[in-house]
Amino acid sequence: MVDKEKIILMTRLAVLDKNYMYKDKKILSNYIGDYVYINNFMSRILIFIATVILMGVQVLWRIEKGLNIPTTRDEWVYDYIVPYIGVLIIVMVVYSIISTLVYRKNYKEATKRGEKYDKIANELQELSKKTEVVKEVVSNTKVNDANSNITTEGGIENEPNVINQTVIN
Repeated sequence: MVDKEKIILMTRLAVLDKNYMYKDKKILSNYIGDYVYINNFMSRILIFIATVILMGVQVLWRIEKGLNIPTTRDEWVYDYIVPYIGVLIIVMVVYSIISTLVYRKNYKEATKRGEKYDKIANELQELSKKTEVVKEVVSNTKVNDANSNITTEGGIENEPNVINQTVIN
């Protein structure tokens, strides 16, 4: 029965390890604040890049339509920077709030799975210790039984420490 329990626990560990633990170990290698900050920072960079791409698309659209392309710094600021800066700030704030909630949730879920993994690993370790104790008790019992059957060549029962002993099964 003990072996069956060990197999069940090892299977649970293997399933957790295969499905989640590679990703969760990366997540849990940081503190929650660091994990959220790093991922929010990457999100902000991607939002900024997306905004620049949208500005480039608008420039290409103006070229295709035959409209005037801004040539001075003031024209660039009023045609591209001012309209996009408000959108950029609003999108970054909203996306930062959403991503903070999402990344905190991911971290908490990874923590729960990590605790579950540790709990199962500890159960398996305790079960292995119990198995070792049982095997040791069984082997000590067999040794004691064998010691009670120890005889010398003459067939007279002696102490277990006598030289030239043979074990009779």
